[in-house]
Amino acid sequence: MEGESGSGSGSGEVKKQKLKLYSFWWSTCSFRVRIALNFKGLKYEYKSVNLLKGEQLNPEFIKLNPSGNVPVLVDGDTVVADSLAILMYLEDKYPHHYPLLPQDIHKRAINYQGQLT
Repeated sequence: MEGESGSGSGSGEVKKQKLKLYSFWWSTCSFRVRIALNFKGLKYEYKSVNLLKGEQLNPEFIKLNPSGNVPVLVDGDTVVADSLAILMYLEDKYPHHYPLLPQDIHKRAINYQGQLT
């Protein structure tokens, strides 16, 4: 796994630790998390996990996510794997940063329905 300089724009908040995203550039699941982070204007550190080289099997990465899948978001002591779970986490933790989902509960349910199939 290679650390790369972060992406994303400033959120204006003082944070104790920057978000870390373990991601593979070619992964569509990772891509949608990168889109969400940038859309919300959240700073993050991009950590490359090259699936073609088997870096997801690295013991350091397996400690974060035993299933060995990307993406994985680390926020301090919180580790969230799976792109949908990460999107929901970001939406709940940073609701004031450009919402990803409708506020209306019925419209939100329809959005989730499409993501879970």
